[in-house]
Amino acid sequence: MSHSIHPVTKGGAESKELTLSSLDEIIQRLRIEQESLAIRFAEVDAAVRHAEVQRAKILNETVRVCGIIPEILSTIFEFAKSMVEWDFDDAQSYYEGDDTASGIPFELVISHTCSHFRNVAIGTHRLWTSIRITPGTRLESVAAYIARSGSCLLDMRIDLSGCVHTPGGLTMKMIDMILPEAYRWKRLEIASSREGEDTPLIKRLCDREVPALEHLSICVDEIESADRSIVDGSSTQPHIFTRGAPKLSFVRLRGVGMHFFRPPLTSVITLHLDQTRPISMPYPRLREILTASPRLEYLSIYGDIIEQDSWAGEQSPVDLPALKSLRICGVGGKVYSGLLLAINAPLLESLILKAVLEHDIDRFLESADVTRFPRMQALTFCDFDLSSFAYKNIFRAFPAITTFTSFYSYANTSTVSKLLVQDPEDVPSPDTRVPWPKLHTLTFLFDLNDEDCLEDVVERRKVSGFPLGRLRLGTTYQEAFLELCDESNIREQVVMESFSNLDRWPPNRDYLDHYDILFE
Repeated sequence: MSHSIHPVTKGGAESKELTLSSLDEIIQRLRIEQESLAIRFAEVDAAVRHAEVQRAKILNETVRVCGIIPEILSTIFEFAKSMVEWDFDDAQSYYEGDDTASGIPFELVISHTCSHFRNVAIGTHRLWTSIRITPGTRLESVAAYIARSGSCLLDMRIDLSGCVHTPGGLTMKMIDMILPEAYRWKRLEIASSREGEDTPLIKRLCDREVPALEHLSICVDEIESADRSIVDGSSTQPHIFTRGAPKLSFVRLRGVGMHFFRPPLTSVITLHLDQTRPISMPYPRLREILTASPRLEYLSIYGDIIEQDSWAGEQSPVDLPALKSLRICGVGGKVYSGLLLAINAPLLESLILKAVLEHDIDRFLESADVTRFPRMQALTFCDFDLSSFAYKNIFRAFPAITTFTSFYSYANTSTVSKLLVQDPEDVPSPDTRVPWPKLHTLTFLFDLNDEDCLEDVVERRKVSGFPLGRLRLGTTYQEAFLELCDESNIREQVVMESFSNLDRWPPNRDYLDHYDILFE
């Protein structure tokens, strides 16, 4: 439609009024036509989008993967979610706030792929069992996960570690939403900067019956209005979950958690005690805590734990009949000898010491005998500084080592490796054996400058009649490792392996541990 507008000629007032009237009519007609065209455009646009959706739906249905029956596709989704989680470094990804490489949980990614995937994903209850509450979590998200998880057991993570104030109203509403599901909790991880007096988080969460709870991690920095009678009270009485937690096998208590939020420990297999706050405890209380579970197999101690001069292991030993692996990282240094002399652990197989210095284990080495830990086979040092003299005492204290690991030593690899062979000039007789004659696996962080010393220790152990079986080198430079394998003759004598991440602890761990960061 076209409209011609004639030029206005100068004339009287009547002529001007007629011209303005006709222009108003033209403008009105154009506006009506504009509205009509806008409505028509919206209708056409909606029709195009509907057609595109229908076309995409038909294409999706013709794609071969959409022909997979929902039961099989559901299993694939569950397996893929597990792969995505394990492909990530446990602690690093969690503390950066990402659940996957894109920052979006797998279940949300897959449910927004196509309608078929979405229907299957929403109907796969086990995809929605990991519920995480942070200051940025939306209320409707928690509600959706609770509903979609059906009756499956839940992995709960409440991370308020970055909040300087006590939880706000919205956070407490989300907490109230998960409380009725306590009977479904399988894992509960709580990280909080502060336990408030008026709005307590941990006490509110942990005053429930938890018949299915297996994994509990409590990391709290401070507590308002701390009740000293709780600290001084009986260590055999739990502070939380007082109605029992019969399946609780994993416990981490960090910060003030050791002193104010101890759960029942009678069935615990793995125990982490992390003293990240300057609060110590007397030796008798530590002893009672450690011996609460006759099933304790894995013990991790961070910090000095007790008052520096109150170790009394010789007079009051800690009997740990099932203990298999022990990790220690001290601050003041006395915890190393103190704990090693205190425990009776006939089944202990693995010892990991981090940040140990030259004289930290003198007292233990001076009094240790080869029968103290008769099954000790694996020894790991990390961030340590030990002299050749200390190593020779270690050889005597743990003569049956089959696996030795050295990370971040102040001494280089060559210094350590030379100690693992005997120099011919130092051998008093042909019958003298090399240190650790049963040594099979040697693990170092890879350095190109160490090639010669690695070849030397492998060759000389072989010549001496006590060959190595496996050499593990930690590196993120796979090409350099492959080059070493191709150019040296080490590979002809031992199995060579590379790794980019430190080994998980405990070694049989089949779950993600987001807070195991203190021994990295």
